[in-house]
Amino acid sequence: MNHMGNSVLYTNKMLEEDLKYNYCENDEKINTFIRKGYNTFYETQDVLIPTNELSESVLSESVLNAIKVKNRNQLKYIEGSFLILKKIEFSTKESVFFGMNGELPLGGSTVLSNLGLSRKKTDEKITPYKWYNKQLPYRGKASGEYIYQRGRLIADGFRNYVESKDVCIKMASLENIVILSNWVTRGNHDGKNGINHSYIKNNLIRILNDNDNIKIYYEVKPIFEKDEVVPRGLHIQIEIHGEISGCLGNLHTLNMFIPNVDARFKVRYKR
Repeated sequence: MNHMGNSVLYTNKMLEEDLKYNYCENDEKINTFIRKGYNTFYETQDVLIPTNELSESVLSESVLNAIKVKNRNQLKYIEGSFLILKKIEFSTKESVFFGMNGELPLGGSTVLSNLGLSRKKTDEKITPYKWYNKQLPYRGKASGEYIYQRGRLIADGFRNYVESKDVCIKMASLENIVILSNWVTRGNHDGKNGINHSYIKNNLIRILNDNDNIKIYYEVKPIFEKDEVVPRGLHIQIEIHGEISGCLGNLHTLNMFIPNVDARFKVRYKR
């Protein structure tokens, strides 16, 4: 697909065309839910949390292999995403980006701590490969939202906590940018919008700010299917060292897969 300007409105007719894009089983059940999500957002601006069926639809054998899951019994659906019921396996505990596979980023790893810094937020917009966008319909005075986002693998909100200066600089590069759905990156502090990338980021920042001597090892990889340019989801592995208020112990881990889906439209992974 070609680049499309942000002024293009994502109409109901476009939705019906996109629903013909077949990449999963249980297609009609998923399509019915997406129609409901589209209409709900138009009427109330509420965003439905992806169902288990919609989130599971991205789980090809290739995706399961990439997140090192032998079968779906090792996945527990939680509010749009999947908890991976196995030990984390970091590629490295060094702070580094993993480079590019052609035009597509491979992810990165970093160490987070409360550095007491205030780094300048970058306003530069990095455009990922095969980028295009459309505006979601919106009843009201606001101009609406867009179906895709320039998703940062290591979120810009971490800029004051990333220990490595080299990683911090590269956070504004193509090695850190992928195309993500609006739901994956949607602002989310309390879990109202499910367990998405934003929710995990905000909770890690809260842990760093509210507790002393916390160190977090954070690894994120976009998971692509063969011949696709939009990731099926994000594999995030987290290891937290230190005492967290209200939690037992001083070692906490999280192994998550966040599907790159949305309840209002069908993500097109091939372009």
